This record gives sequence, structure tokens and C-alpha cells, in this order.
Amino acid sequence: MSFPDALKEVITGKKITKLEWNNNQTYVVLKDAILCIHNAKDSSVTFHSLIVSEGDLVGEDWVVLELN
Repeated sequence: MSFPDALKEVITGKKITKLEWNNNQTYVVLKDAILCIHNAKDSSVTFHSLIVSEGDLVGEDWVVLELN
């Protein structure tokens, strides 16, 4: 999906990721009204503000991450 469509999903509380990241443990969420990125496999890393690149903006490979 596109970045604007992915943002709509984040607003509803879902986690999103990009297929090109090839990693379902790195995802984007809305935390304290800030778009943040998190890498779940690195326990020492917390949430960081997402710096959106041009590739992120025009990419069509955003997906909702379904975590169990």
C-alpha cells in the first residue's frame, strides 16, 4: 500500500512495515502522537522518531504488520 494509506492504518493503532526492510521485527507505530520506528529484535533499542525519506513517501510496499 502507499504511505498515505499506511498512515491511516497507523492512526487506527496498527503497526506498519515495508517489504523492502525484509524484517517483520522493524515497524512503525504512533507513540505519544509521534511517528516512531522500533526494532523489536534489539531489546536495548527504544522507539525513535521516524525520519521519512523520499523512498518511504513514494513507496508502494507498505504493509500492516500482523504480530501474534
